[in-house]
Amino acid sequence: MASYELVGIEAAEIKNLTTEDLYSEALTDALYAIESRSEFHRVKGLILNRARALDIGAEYKAYLESVESDLDEYNDTAEFNHTTNFGLDGWQSLNCGQWIADRNGIRKKTSKLFASRSPIQPVEILENRSSGTEKVRLQFWKNGKTRYIIVDRNQIAAKANIVKLASQGIEVTSESSGQLVQYLSDVINLNPLPFSTAYSQMGWHENLFIPYDKEAVFDGEESNRYLFKAFTKKGKIGPWCENTAKYRKNIAVRLAMGASFASVLLEKIGALPFVFHLWGKTGTGKTVALMIAMSIWGNPKMGATVRTLNMTQNALIGQAAFLNSLPFAGDELQTIKERFDNYDKLIMRCTEGVDRGRMIDGQKAAETKRWKCAFLFTGEDKCTRPNSGAGVKNRCIEVEVDSELIENGNTAVNFVEDNYGHAGKLFIEKLQAINPESLRFEYNNMMTSLAEAAETEPKQAAAMAAILLADTLSRELFWQDEKPLSFREVMPFIASREEISIAERAYSFIIDIIAKNYAKFHLDDNRGEIWGGEKDGAVYFNATVLKDELQRAGFELSSVAQTWAKKGYIRKAKDGRTTHSTRVNGIKCRYVIIELPDDPEPDETDYDEVIDL
Repeated sequence: MASYELVGIEAAEIKNLTTEDLYSEALTDALYAIESRSEFHRVKGLILNRARALDIGAEYKAYLESVESDLDEYNDTAEFNHTTNFGLDGWQSLNCGQWIADRNGIRKKTSKLFASRSPIQPVEILENRSSGTEKVRLQFWKNGKTRYIIVDRNQIAAKANIVKLASQGIEVTSESSGQLVQYLSDVINLNPLPFSTAYSQMGWHENLFIPYDKEAVFDGEESNRYLFKAFTKKGKIGPWCENTAKYRKNIAVRLAMGASFASVLLEKIGALPFVFHLWGKTGTGKTVALMIAMSIWGNPKMGATVRTLNMTQNALIGQAAFLNSLPFAGDELQTIKERFDNYDKLIMRCTEGVDRGRMIDGQKAAETKRWKCAFLFTGEDKCTRPNSGAGVKNRCIEVEVDSELIENGNTAVNFVEDNYGHAGKLFIEKLQAINPESLRFEYNNMMTSLAEAAETEPKQAAAMAAILLADTLSRELFWQDEKPLSFREVMPFIASREEISIAERAYSFIIDIIAKNYAKFHLDDNRGEIWGGEKDGAVYFNATVLKDELQRAGFELSSVAQTWAKKGYIRKAKDGRTTHSTRVNGIKCRYVIIELPDDPEPDETDYDEVIDL
């Protein structure tokens, strides 16, 4: 029986066909095997023209319509029990119903239109617990190799979506997309495919912790796959405990490790994310301390669990959301200084624990990213400023490093690069065995006691209390011979209420300005600019100049004036205003009357020498 290759055939070749050729099964099969719909309609038109030339045009058109009707009816009513038979090592044979799936491609028995010319089949259903969506793992053949890809279920459920997989190696076109969608749906519905739980975020998922849950499957963005692989283990836990015990004799290193452990506690104790910042001159071993702290969880090399901060804010937030409960470690905060006037907005965005909403293509709301972790930073400067808001101050624990943290930093680096990742899993197992209520009770008691002892705000005490609790729990596991950290040891790293209050900081700043510009308030000592005057232990400060000086330092007079008045730092006018319309040095304008602080009384605990000039 003659065979026909109709794809690309020219009109001249069609003219040679006889009536017997036109009605032959071989020609009909060849016509309906054309995958491209445009090519199919072109060849079909040429064949119909030939039928008209043979004076059988109407009859032949009716014949083709009956063939197509039979195909449609057969596909709708027939039941098949075919199985995939691609002949490839490691490929399971799956029930594919009415589809023929072999090395020649995937098509229906009664149709020559291919769903795919290359082997492909679904092999696993994944329920993503992070996003609540269902995904499918596809197995496909590409360039002589078996490959896998995880896709959203809705991406293979519509023709318009599935064609986008062509960019990821799937052989699909606009012509074959509908067939491929139907084939994959049939195989999924006809087979009890393995079902797995997938996660696109690390950390806590109820009482499971990723990556330590053996049944969990990674289903995150490709950009995070390297970071996911960094949370692994190497070397032995014994030597790690012995060496880190020596490093922890330095309080800054011990607190850094405590902050790293504390990150996975936040979810359990209901605490907010916080920033732990090691800052000081270069060459003191801040990066080494950061690597030691991250060796708890995985590979502490730069680019692995320790990241450079030379990235965009969105990239940083994306990685924090992926880490979820695990600490974000960022080295050299000053590398992004040029992009920000200050770090306040970055700190607030990090510690809010939720990303701002955004739209996709102007319509659909993107999935909101959330996280609850500690941020461990290093840098040459403090990450807060004198005029940073109280919210920023509350969320930061800043530890100044003015001397070498570890005697031989290179040795420490080499050691933790060969021994890491064991402590984290053991610490998580300990937390999984503890009732969260008891953890919260212990944490809240510690936070309350610390806030009272340090005379600080509860939110500032919250971060240090999480570090202290983590230090206690980890010490019980790995360093039983260590003494517990006392409140006295951590007090220097806790900001007091006065340091946190923006009004207190603004008042301290303006008192310094008055002292620095003494002559501008005393007409006899000054022939230049006059800002006001001094009388009865108070300074009459020109309100406009005061406002300008505060703004220059990042403070706003309107934001602090009422607090100043309540604290007695300034005198209110009879009408309740914080400015007075009065005459100073013969000039009448509005002044703010600022009470000067009393001289401090030295006592046994005051180590500042009081000198009477």
